[in-house]
Amino acid sequence: MGIEGRLVSVIIPCFNAEAYIGEAIESALRQTYPHVEVVVVDDGSTDDSRRVIDSFGTCVRREFGPNRGGGAARNRGLSMARGDFIQFLDADDLLHPSKLERMVPIIANAPESLGLCNAEVVDHRTGRFEGVWGCSGIGTKDPVICVLRSVIQTAMPLHWRHNLMRVSGWREDLSAGQDPDLHMRL
Repeated sequence: MGIEGRLVSVIIPCFNAEAYIGEAIESALRQTYPHVEVVVVDDGSTDDSRRVIDSFGTCVRREFGPNRGGGAARNRGLSMARGDFIQFLDADDLLHPSKLERMVPIIANAPESLGLCNAEVVDHRTGRFEGVWGCSGIGTKDPVICVLRSVIQTAMPLHWRHNLMRVSGWREDLSAGQDPDLHMRL
């Protein structure tokens, strides 16, 4: 199958993110890449996140469950996903409209890879640009050095689903350092 028909699953875990989740979902739905499904896993929110998620109707596949943590919510989304490619997006983050259109062709012919991009950091309250999280280790051929030298934020990579399944997805016993752990195992 050519890249033009490959589905990307955007997986958004949510916990008490009523103020942000709508914008995150909208950024996933506004992708210029045409083959996108959005999967939201609400991880036991006690605020009004469910109302916001439900307002998207059938545009979003969703599940509501008990609070088990970000790793568990991402893994549940991964099990629900139908795409060959997986884009994780935290509920308080946004995707650039052309991110998937730009990244799918980069990794489409490299099934053992993942694609990385930089991330702009913007203060939600003020809208002030704070800087860029980058992939400073990209120039090395050693993937361990690359991961150690880089701040790989959750939304930066585009993954092949089969690679995530090969390493059993996210560790659910970690309360911090989930991203570096996943990328070291990959």
